Amino acid sequence: MNLTRLLTEEAEMILVEATAALGQNHHSPAGTAGRQRLRALYALVLQSVQQGDVATMSTYADKVAQQRFLAGSDLDEAQTTFNVLEASIWQHVVASVPAAELPEAISQVNATLNAGKDALARAYVTLARQNRTPCLNIPLLFSGTDAVLMEA
Repeated sequence: MNLTRLLTEEAEMILVEATAALGQNHHSPAGTAGRQRLRALYALVLQSVQQGDVATMSTYADKVAQQRFLAGSDLDEAQTTFNVLEASIWQHVVASVPAAELPEAISQVNATLNAGKDALARAYVTLARQNRTPCLNIPLLFSGTDAVLMEA
């Protein structure tokens, strides 16, 4: 089965499942904004798979990182949208794509979403460094002290 056709035909079911999973995740409530982010991300996944190019996904993820960082969201919350969408897409791909075509289909989905997650994480780290955002001091955390925050 053609991956683009599958993602087009099953788009609504994939989005409904991803939205439900997003609502169950304590890091990212599935309000109107969450549903809009899922739809925008899904459209880019489909576009990337159709064109065989992840550059647009990386650009989008950079913008999302800036918006979500400035809104006070942490990286985990921002990546949750990518993760729940990926899980939903995978379920449909595994259930519908013939075994011989599965490695290629999975690699296309992975390449697209991993490019987005990587760009998102890199942008977050850059923004955190520029803004001197506190982070955990792991050695102090394991030594039992209360001074676990440090400047990034």
